[in-house]
Amino acid sequence: MKNLICTIAIVASGFLPNVIDAQAPVCTWCIANTTIQPAWGPAGYDFVDYYYFPDIDVYYNVPNQKFVFEQRGVWQSKSSLPVRYAGFNLYRAYKVVINNVEPCLELEENRIKYVSFKGMHNQVAIRDSRDHVYVKTSELAEHSK
Repeated sequence: MKNLICTIAIVASGFLPNVIDAQAPVCTWCIANTTIQPAWGPAGYDFVDYYYFPDIDVYYNVPNQKFVFEQRGVWQSKSSLPVRYAGFNLYRAYKVVINNVEPCLELEENRIKYVSFKGMHNQVAIRDSRDHVYVKTSELAEHSK
């Protein structure tokens, strides 16, 4: 449904004047961010704000490429997981895609909503996907030779 709405928005934008106010809101979910999704992310998503890991109650902010987790009652944003999760396998862990500006505010709700995904290992990682949308620009150049 989002793809249909996005397509309609793109087509309709061709009929708008070329001058756009810089303050105009941007439809963020219409813009694919497949090139910045990590290789361990689940395949099949054009746009992702956050991944939620039900096994460890941690989020990953895709646009900022940071893990977001609570530590001693304070939310932290770091480029790597805390030491306590050193053995956590990002490729095997189940990731719930959440397109929400601040999912941390809904941690308790997410814990309840996604508890059934704890321990699941049935997602295909982007690294293992054959979907062409995940081919990096450098790989496209290599394939065209």
